Amino acid sequence: MGGIGENEGDFIDRERRESKAKLYGLVAVLPSWLVRTGLASPSRRSSVRRADESAKGKAGAQLFRILRVWPTMLRRRLLPGIMKLFAMETPHSIFETVLRVRPDDIDMHQHVHNSRYLDYVLAARIDQMERCYGMAMERFFEYGASWYVKTAHINHWRALRLGDSARVRTSISEIRKREVRVVFEILRLTDGRLSAEGYFDYTLVDLGTGRPKRIPDEVIRKYSV
Repeated sequence: MGGIGENEGDFIDRERRESKAKLYGLVAVLPSWLVRTGLASPSRRSSVRRADESAKGKAGAQLFRILRVWPTMLRRRLLPGIMKLFAMETPHSIFETVLRVRPDDIDMHQHVHNSRYLDYVLAARIDQMERCYGMAMERFFEYGASWYVKTAHINHWRALRLGDSARVRTSISEIRKREVRVVFEILRLTDGRLSAEGYFDYTLVDLGTGRPKRIPDEVIRKYSV
């Protein structure tokens, strides 16, 4: 409710001013928090600090500067690191396979074609199913089942080129009734820098009916390492 003698228009204006002040206050605090926690890149700290200092009596300029600084900082610094962190957050073991880039992997831009990264993950999983889990793909055929891809998500960060080798790291992050989620990272072998990361959702499907099938207990045991 408004104060004594305050009409509706004055009340709305006062609410707007208070809301705007809260917004400016929040924007003023966030840059300092980024610098203190180390989330702001060193190259951006001076810009963030200048924006933070402008908050005193210059809320409009502060807001403009933050909106100008943040999109680039978020895109280039914060989001890749956060997505990488959550991508490989898994309760199960992480296994690795090293693959060499082949000439037929290269596209017209002289780097590995985007579709090949998914092939690298598939090749790594086939290798790891037998070598690391002790349960090759042929074992699933004996169950009359196979894994179908339900979802494939990938983020590309750095291109691989001819002559490079890739270290493909994969892990099962979640096992559901009929599905598993496999998270992965593809690293350039020479310097360990992230080339791509993402996840697959696989559904176990009955080869006879083509319908999803409950994952057997034996499979859950072997793939829960």
